[in-house]
Amino acid sequence: MASTGPTGRISIARLPPSGRADLAMTRTISDKPTGALVAALVEYEEQRRLAIRREDTPAANRLYDKTVPILRELVLREPEGRDALEALLQHASAFVRLSAAAKVLGWAPDKAIPVLGRLYTEDLKPAYTPAESGSVRLTAKGLLYRHFGIRSFNPNHLIEPLKAYGIDWPYRPHFDR
Repeated sequence: MASTGPTGRISIARLPPSGRADLAMTRTISDKPTGALVAALVEYEEQRRLAIRREDTPAANRLYDKTVPILRELVLREPEGRDALEALLQHASAFVRLSAAAKVLGWAPDKAIPVLGRLYTEDLKPAYTPAESGSVRLTAKGLLYRHFGIRSFNPNHLIEPLKAYGIDWPYRPHFDR
């Protein structure tokens, strides 16, 4: 259970062993140590990846919603939370790297853009199913389009911006018809 407390912070209700919600003690996300938030983020992203693999969109959306307050809190924790997000740019999971890069883009685009560019251009198979890699690539592409102010669906418009960050994206003539 989550609710917004009087401070506007997200509270996470923990059910007692009895399972009765009326006896739950709430603890705000801001009370949790940074390491615990990072661990929760990684776990939710892994569960979300598995939900996408199962093509369980409602579950994937619920898990995404759980990451939002965690990411927000990490961004607010300067410098510790932001440093943790920057460290996640090297995580093994494409989903974790994507979540981290989406936030890091706000204060360190030079660190986030190469990660987003690789997530968009590199083949994520065989580690990820087509649904999983499609989700990552589509989100990375959208973030790059928004950052660079590209208002078309032509991926060739990313060639020059990505080249500035050392990412080769080959020209695809069929998009220019």
